Amino acid sequence: GFMALGLAKASQEPVAVIVTSGTAVANLLPAVAEAKLTGEKLVLLTADRPVELVGCGANQAINQLGIFSHHVSANLNLPSPSLNTPLNWLLTSVDEVMFNQQLHGSAVHINCAFPEPLYSDGEKSAYQSYLNSVEAWRKGGQTYTQRFVSPSFRDIPFCADRKGVVVIGSLLADHAQAAKAFAQQMGWPVLADPQSGVSSDWSHYDLWLQQPKLARQLDECDLVLQFGSRIIS
Repeated sequence: GFMALGLAKASQEPVAVIVTSGTAVANLLPAVAEAKLTGEKLVLLTADRPVELVGCGANQAINQLGIFSHHVSANLNLPSPSLNTPLNWLLTSVDEVMFNQQLHGSAVHINCAFPEPLYSDGEKSAYQSYLNSVEAWRKGGQTYTQRFVSPSFRDIPFCADRKGVVVIGSLLADHAQAAKAFAQQMGWPVLADPQSGVSSDWSHYDLWLQQPKLARQLDECDLVLQFGSRIIS
């Protein structure tokens, strides 16, 4: 932990720390507390046992959730690997944690539960369709999602010549109108939540998007740009 802290101090970049499950995780606390005070960015990747093995006497199993308390700026508890867990959820969740660290510094904790056996004997081709769901991202060099602190549309560099859709959530009225104007300038459809206070030609999308034939049209999008939050539709 302290070696990683020194690397983070020297590089001014996030440094990953990987440990096994159980009490090995707790050994990182002194370095994590130091990072909270000085702002160095540590990314704690802690192995864990599946939830069904915690609290039943299994080896290398303790309750690791929230173990670093307020000494980290963000926590992410990953489920055991499964084809039922969408890769876009996984990547978006990791990006959210890293963006939080970018804003606030210090350490972030990503807890990773692994069942046994750790390695599959099956053919890799069995997982190809699962991996294909993020194939475009794997070929690129950027994070899966990108967030910007500035509200200025001029600061969004990747919009030109791309197919996109704009989602407008809960916003101040003038901000919602600006987001809608941006979408019209780009020629992108607008999905406006009732809390946005604006509407568009694509109203009632929460109904027609339930039709697979119509929902598949969104697959043509290169990106989804969301303004505001607290989407209820």
